[in-house]
Amino acid sequence: MFSRNGLYGPRELREGAGRIVPSVLLVGALSLAFAIGTGQHFTTFGLYVASAAFVALLISIFRWSYETATGSVLRSLGVRRRALIVGDPEQVAHLRRTLGASRGGIDYEFVGEVAPGPEVRETSRASGSTS
Repeated sequence: MFSRNGLYGPRELREGAGRIVPSVLLVGALSLAFAIGTGQHFTTFGLYVASAAFVALLISIFRWSYETATGSVLRSLGVRRRALIVGDPEQVAHLRRTLGASRGGIDYEFVGEVAPGPEVRETSRASGSTS
């Protein structure tokens, strides 16, 4: 379930608590349905709801603390992502505003801006990026 909802994705694309909570609640609901379907005897359904909420809270807190701690370590080590922005001037300006200086705890270093076309590959090679 987590993999399908993009929770194991790359650092800069990984979803937060907004996707964790529904994923855990769905797993809790599927576990409850399985327990009922197999005839397991239990006295309360509240245990499934409470445990799903507790697990969702714990996972969200652990994810936040991991992102914060590793982001601090990466910044202190000077880790940067090098990015070449490709697009029309108005698209490039919008993308710069959207990205900001850092994303996912990693700072960006913009190596240049180019319009779409054959010069993208040349600029990419000149800046040391891989294609």
